[in-house]
Amino acid sequence: MLELKPLELLDLRIEEIEASIADPAYKKVFRTAADRIDAGDYALAQSKWRDRLVDYDPKFIYKYFDVCFWMKDKLERAKRLNLFDRPPLRILDLGTGAGHFPAVCAALGHEVIGLDVEVPLYTELARLSGSNEIAGFVLLILAFLIAYLLVAPDLHDEFESMTATGGSRPLTFAVGRVLVGVAGLLAAAVVPLSTAYSVAETFGQRADLNDGFRQAPLFYGAYGVSIVVAVLFVLIPGAPLISILFLSQALNAVLLLAILPFLRALARDRELMGAHRLGRAGELTTALVIALVATSVVALLVLSIF
Repeated sequence: MLELKPLELLDLRIEEIEASIADPAYKKVFRTAADRIDAGDYALAQSKWRDRLVDYDPKFIYKYFDVCFWMKDKLERAKRLNLFDRPPLRILDLGTGAGHFPAVCAALGHEVIGLDVEVPLYTELARLSGSNEIAGFVLLILAFLIAYLLVAPDLHDEFESMTATGGSRPLTFAVGRVLVGVAGLLAAAVVPLSTAYSVAETFGQRADLNDGFRQAPLFYGAYGVSIVVAVLFVLIPGAPLISILFLSQALNAVLLLAILPFLRALARDRELMGAHRLGRAGELTTALVIALVATSVVALLVLSIF
């Protein structure tokens, strides 16, 4: 049984994996995909990630660095999806990971656009394996859904097939639209409404979904503005959406550090909280949480600078 060897020389690994493949058709496709990997670039990547690849936990993403191993693994998936001996297709692969499956599909003559979250290791491995495209893919963004419905062409016009991670059969385009739609609705119920509640409560205005627009104009106005601003961001040509998403969450962490001490002070106020004020265990726990958040913010600052 083959073992994962992310630090083995590329040429040796290719020979080892190829020797383990019995099916001639599989072997040909694997060799075609493996030959697209530049040995020099692969060695540089190994050097870059060496600290993470030594004694790595196989539960984590570093196991995917063994590109040849995972290319062999994806051969069977391609066979189940009937991608062997077919005319060239344009395929949309959701949750594509490090791009191993698109690399196999490319060796079969297909063109694949792989979508997944933006992870530096995935991006580098996809580049090494010659995958066509790896893009940031975040379903839980309401603005993405709205922009998609407004400006994206019908998927049938762009792709002949759509797959998802681990799938043994192609997804229908209707299913793909439902997945995006459901995720968008969930985001619409959480992200803009939480902002609207915060804005309305800051100004002491009504904030209740049972109220109409006349009873809570600020609440519904903030809700609408949040959606419009998000859509405008998405529609900016070339906007780095994943970077914007990451930076917004980083800002949340920084602001949280400023707010938590005040919340803790209110929770400790005997006159305000009465019998529900924080006890010694609560005070210790909240102090520990604030310290952990502060440490995380400082670490983020240091990593951003250096």
